[in-house]
Amino acid sequence: MKYLFILLSFFLTTNINAQPTEKTALQNSQSNLKNELVALEAEYKKVSSSKEKSLASLRIIQDKIEVRKNMISNINNEISILDRTLTGTQKDINLLNQKLAQLKKDYAKSIVYAYKNKNSYDFVTFVFSASNFNNAYRRVQYLKEYRNYRHRQVEEIKSYKASLQGKLKIYDGQKKEKSDVINNQSLALNDLAGEQTNLDNVVKKISGTQNTLAVAIQQAKKRQQKINSQIIAINKREELERKKILDAERKRQKETEALAKAAAKAEADRLKKEAAKNKTTTTKTTTTPKTTTPKAEPKPKAIEQPQYTQAEVNANASFESNKGRMGYPLQNGYIRTRFGVQDLGGVKWNNEGTTFASSAPGSNVTAIFSGTIKSVQVDDDTKTVYISHGRYISVYGNLSTVNVSVGQAITANQIIGKCAASEEDPSEGLLELMLFRDNKIENPERWLRR
Repeated sequence: MKYLFILLSFFLTTNINAQPTEKTALQNSQSNLKNELVALEAEYKKVSSSKEKSLASLRIIQDKIEVRKNMISNINNEISILDRTLTGTQKDINLLNQKLAQLKKDYAKSIVYAYKNKNSYDFVTFVFSASNFNNAYRRVQYLKEYRNYRHRQVEEIKSYKASLQGKLKIYDGQKKEKSDVINNQSLALNDLAGEQTNLDNVVKKISGTQNTLAVAIQQAKKRQQKINSQIIAINKREELERKKILDAERKRQKETEALAKAAAKAEADRLKKEAAKNKTTTTKTTTTPKTTTPKAEPKPKAIEQPQYTQAEVNANASFESNKGRMGYPLQNGYIRTRFGVQDLGGVKWNNEGTTFASSAPGSNVTAIFSGTIKSVQVDDDTKTVYISHGRYISVYGNLSTVNVSVGQAITANQIIGKCAASEEDPSEGLLELMLFRDNKIENPERWLRR
């Protein structure tokens, strides 16, 4: 009976903690989503407090809707976990009730049996009616064990009652927790509906200014096309410079190998002459010395030629090791348009970079990481800066002024210039950030610190 109770307690405890890992993961995810939502709310307040920026508002509201959908999904998963937990707890309660009823029934039987036989089998008569001393001793031990058995029955009943009370308390707590989660679900659904209404209003506003928006998008496309062409040109120049450096390194390597080979040959010739000289001074014998043909040395394997200089390899490794930890390139700025395909009030286009905005033109533009200025281009009334980080190049478009020069080494977060005004709203500062690995476009947001 004792071991049965221990086994039952083990299963009950296992069932109580059946889903801790899954639930903890959901709670951590929900906490992260709440923090993200708080950051988006602060960003939205910053946008709307300066002036209503339709594109920025649209992007933030879309992000908030996505976060709220993920939060609701987490709540639904949490409700499913609680339902499974409640079902398991109810099964445990039923099991405890059944076991408690059986224990009470067994205890009642033992009480009735003892009552019925208390006159016929009192302790003294039962012991002294034994045929010998050994039999009497065994009867004493039996009666003692029977009393212990009765005592254990009482203790087991008390233990199961305590377990049942604890389980009922847990069950009530789980029911309350589920009720709270359902309330949270209702609030989250209401918040989502409010965000959707807000999004519809912003979309209507953007739809009314599609001509202005189309001009701004066209300007952005034009700027990005120029940047793409310039990146190809920069990479071609880099390739020529790299080829010169690698060719010079290979030439030096061949010269070093040739000198080493010549030195080895000279040493071999010296040893050969010395051996021949020693041979003429030795006593002549009738036996002809056995000559051995030296084995031909295996040809050295061709060394794989490097495609990038060591400086590029080092810079590239340093840049990649800081992925997700780089700062925003616009002082007091926020993301106005994300990377990728955009649907702005029915106007669709592919943003090949990330567009940042600030409350006014002239905000400082900073480098996202250390590197070397590869190019400074003038595009109409604005400038574009290209910074090399090994195989990566970060591009900063729509600058009004630039305070760096080609070939200059810069550090992370160093000011490189100031942003110009937005085509859509002249009172707003705007920066276009693009990132390339060789000629391939990368999503800059994956490299920035959130």
